[in-house]
Amino acid sequence: MADFCNEDGVSRSISETPPTHYTLKIQSLSLLKKNNIEKYSSPYFEAGGYKWKLVFHPKGNKNKNAEGKHVSIYLMMAEASSLVPQ
Repeated sequence: MADFCNEDGVSRSISETPPTHYTLKIQSLSLLKKNNIEKYSSPYFEAGGYKWKLVFHPKGNKNKNAEGKHVSIYLMMAEASSLVPQ
């Protein structure tokens, strides 16, 4: 398992053994808000045969009219064009 931590108070880890897990740990939500961090995007990671990244908005996603009201967190596919319609 690889662990990463950076100065913005967010640490993350990746496990390479199946099943793949990606962990994002927020050390201080209030610190992210205080420093006006609007969006955090993780590096891409692979799970289930696809590449993903985790996107986090500590003050809510203003593009979805949720700014200041909610915390927004979601997964984003790196290569959505690789999906095969079922």
